[in-house]
Amino acid sequence: MTSFKILKAQGKMKTIYVYRVHRWNPFTRRQYQTLREDCGEENVFLIFDDTEQPFDDAMFPTSRYSDTIRDKSAHVFLMNYEECRRVNPLHKSNKEQVESQVIIFKRLCPIAFDYMWLIEYDVVCDGNWSLTFQKCNHLDDDLLSTCMNEFPNEIQWGLWFKIYSRMRSWRPPIHERVKCFFPVNRFSMKFLDELERNMGIYSGFCEVYFPTLAKAKQCTFQNLPKDMLGTVFLYSPDKNFKVTFRNQNRLYHPIISLDDIVQDSSSDD
Repeated sequence: MTSFKILKAQGKMKTIYVYRVHRWNPFTRRQYQTLREDCGEENVFLIFDDTEQPFDDAMFPTSRYSDTIRDKSAHVFLMNYEECRRVNPLHKSNKEQVESQVIIFKRLCPIAFDYMWLIEYDVVCDGNWSLTFQKCNHLDDDLLSTCMNEFPNEIQWGLWFKIYSRMRSWRPPIHERVKCFFPVNRFSMKFLDELERNMGIYSGFCEVYFPTLAKAKQCTFQNLPKDMLGTVFLYSPDKNFKVTFRNQNRLYHPIISLDDIVQDSSSDD
């Protein structure tokens, strides 16, 4: 048994779960509450981008990086565009660049951890979040994501060039780049440390920047297990479809309303 599996079996590997949100409404609030119920509220955190909308839920204490005095009990971390710019001189977009928010969270997080799940607001779980994430417990990779592929295998993907820096020579050559689909990811502390060290050197759209950096820094990466994903896990600008939940502990994307979900435990996927 590897040292990773031994530590896992002994309960010495700490995993946390971070829900990333920019709109607070009944749907995202319920998602966050369910994550806390399934994974333990001490292990679940929320990143909220309040650039355009304030976070005004008195039930959850908040903290932010720029505050002189911070609430150490807070699990909701607030951040905006200007704060992201202050920690990352290459930051241009809160939507496309995620490393600024992730590193602010890393610096604010009150507990030590080995792995961090990052879950976008429009990912939903058919079943129990904890049981779903446990499908990766046997994997010790530094980056887990979906639709991961290297440039030679998918040259027609349209976002390979969305890596930028102050000097072109600092960017990884295109043939060494890797892509992913970003709604749900797991990061090791090793990868997060590399992400922080690279701040201000080069950056880019998260779906090419994160996996490309992982490869450049000799971090291991692979796709999430297929049995972790539901029949709908894709990019959709319309988001006007319904999915049927059968309590199979799988992730679906994009879902932006509980009205999109049909409960049906009588049939198979």
